Amino acid sequence: MSLKKEGPDPKDWSGYTVGLNFGMSAIVGMLFGLWADSAFGTKPWGVLIGLFMGMVAGFRVMWQATMSNTEELGEKNQTENEAKKTDKTDV
Repeated sequence: MSLKKEGPDPKDWSGYTVGLNFGMSAIVGMLFGLWADSAFGTKPWGVLIGLFMGMVAGFRVMWQATMSNTEELGEKNQTENEAKKTDKTDV
């Protein structure tokens, strides 16, 4: 009997990771905008532009994660289909 605990599969956490990345991107953009507003006296435009840029960066991360997962699923399905074809030809 093994006492070592198995952790969750990292792919199970991918949704949480994407959400966290999006939120942090927006927060970092907003903080940069706050700094720009205080440094240049452009209140509220720095916050708005920073928040917008952070959200764009967050959407970019979500897009990349989605495309990566889609490619992995496509490759998995392709190998499964090839295995099924070889099984049918062996019979």
